Amino acid sequence: MSANRNDPCPCGSGKKYKLCHLDADMVRERSLRLVQSETERAKSDRAGVSLSAEVLRSLDESSVWELDAVPVPLAIEGESSGRTCVLLVVADGYVLDAHITQSPPTEPVDVASTLTQWLRAVVERHRAESGVALAMPATVRVRHAIVAEHMATMLGATTRVEHASLLPQLDHAARDMRENLVGPEWGIGDDPDGAAAPSSGRPGITLLSFPHVWSAWGIDADARTQLFAAAARFYEAQPWARLDNEETLAITADEAPDVIWTVCVMGAGGEQYGLSLYEYDVDFERVFKIDDPRDTLRGIDGAVLTLYFDPRAALPRAMQQEFKAQHFHVAGPGAHPSLSAANTPAGGISRAQVALLTRTLDAIARLMGAPHVLPVEKTPRAEPVIWRDVASGLQLAYRGNRSPIVLSPWIVPLTLTRGFADGVAADPTKTFARYDGTETEIEVRFEPEMARVDGFVGWLESRDVGRRRARAQETIAKQQLHATHFVEYLAFAHGVTVAAMHEYHLRCYLYSWLLMGTPYTMRDVLVILTNLQLFFTWIERDGIVCAWAPSMLADHAAMQTRFETAPIAVSADQSTRWWTEQFSYDVYHRVMLPDALMPEQPAEGEYEGEREGMLNDELQWLTLNWRESQIALGITDPASVRAYCATQQRVWETTKHVQYGKSPLAVIRQERRKAHR
Repeated sequence: MSANRNDPCPCGSGKKYKLCHLDADMVRERSLRLVQSETERAKSDRAGVSLSAEVLRSLDESSVWELDAVPVPLAIEGESSGRTCVLLVVADGYVLDAHITQSPPTEPVDVASTLTQWLRAVVERHRAESGVALAMPATVRVRHAIVAEHMATMLGATTRVEHASLLPQLDHAARDMRENLVGPEWGIGDDPDGAAAPSSGRPGITLLSFPHVWSAWGIDADARTQLFAAAARFYEAQPWARLDNEETLAITADEAPDVIWTVCVMGAGGEQYGLSLYEYDVDFERVFKIDDPRDTLRGIDGAVLTLYFDPRAALPRAMQQEFKAQHFHVAGPGAHPSLSAANTPAGGISRAQVALLTRTLDAIARLMGAPHVLPVEKTPRAEPVIWRDVASGLQLAYRGNRSPIVLSPWIVPLTLTRGFADGVAADPTKTFARYDGTETEIEVRFEPEMARVDGFVGWLESRDVGRRRARAQETIAKQQLHATHFVEYLAFAHGVTVAAMHEYHLRCYLYSWLLMGTPYTMRDVLVILTNLQLFFTWIERDGIVCAWAPSMLADHAAMQTRFETAPIAVSADQSTRWWTEQFSYDVYHRVMLPDALMPEQPAEGEYEGEREGMLNDELQWLTLNWRESQIALGITDPASVRAYCATQQRVWETTKHVQYGKSPLAVIRQERRKAHR
């Protein structure tokens, strides 16, 4: 295993290892013991990479060699002070060499020197062993731009050095190599051809270093002392009491104003305290849009540095002994820092990065003591709040909540208005029984709704008498189709008729159902909006008035935003989840959604049972009615209406249900227990 059970999980999820991947890793745990002599070890490192002369002769100027020092999440017995890396070079699908090292350099220029010397040594070895006059590669590709820059100088004009954050062939080989050492890779589905990985939507591997001792980082004593002192001040300031995980600070230094790091404070949830620095903001943003948290650090574009705080007993044993022997300064019993680095050259942390981390910890600690700088309201901000920390020479820009769930295209109203349809023909009690009866019986029940659509068509035809007949019929056919789809959606997705329609139902149709996995273009969507405007005009003439419909159907900006961010298919992955939760966040704050019926969700991979589904539908309908009852009394404050609905829901959840003879909570628990048998 690569982590102590109480460590932050190396997958980057932010959870303890024991709560995340410990069980799975114990199943596949292996131990690598360095018991060979130096000669035997060198032979072992090269096992499986001796290549035939034919293969070496096939490498020509068109061959691109991929080269990297890949961190391995591996604790090697007897060598806990090291930071394990594997030097890999791959060309034309062949691994030309692989070498395990426990002491890779940390500075980019030194990493470049190591890779350059090793590359030359690999070429010389293959020349000697095969007899082939193997030339130095014409093109070498490495992962980090700064390493590529230094290597280009070292290799000279004969070898072109390119930078690419993703190395498809090498990543595939590294994934296979790490599986042999420590089990299946965190982040699933590397594609050797560079195609999108099925789990995270992109290829690549998790390049994470999380050694078991501080000495493995190679940080000099003075810099480490300053870092620990800043970490103690940061911990004492408790910034997680003010900043949620979804809020960020953009950090720039006076000496490099164009370099912007994104900083996220961890600890608002009370589970893992610390701080993460993202070299590129896009890597922070993609955290919200992944399915498996193990993919958080997979195939990222820039470096991520994370400082954790834990009790000493939760640290790896070697680090516990190190703290005891070195007398490192900490803020308290639960404030022992540890560090991880993702996607850095050779998995190290440079002197410049240590200094930036130290300055950032100090600046945030001082920000917490600066009154009236951060706004109380944690909403997204069009213009950031800027604060300059003179002592550290850093500028901090606060941007508010960054979660895409909160960054919605709608503005939640401060006062609620009636949501049911009005008019002489409107009737909130006219629900549609879509579960009970045979298919034929359900079709008969639906005939009045289709008759309403027929009336709409008749009205359209009477308006289009003067138009060219063929074109008019084609247009009317589309208008009829779109009206039919909407009426069917009301009946079979929500169990309501047009007369019982609520604003909630139109919102669900427009902003969720219509766009998820849609085959439409945005032009098609605009046509649908226009045709639905006509349908609502018709039903108003028929005695059903929906005052909220015109503004929603005319809000093309919101539809454009939802259309552009909609998932390409209906699925349970994170790209779908954040998109649906963004909508749910909006309607929940409009008091159109109930609280979760059960605090715990069904087991992963299970669908909700039939009774649970029907009870959720019933609760949804009751919530809309409770909402409307308060608005009818003149209570329009969302918080007050929500409190009333929540109280009513608690009573309903624990009261014997007329149909089932038990409370809804008891019914659902019983159904779930049966499903597990």
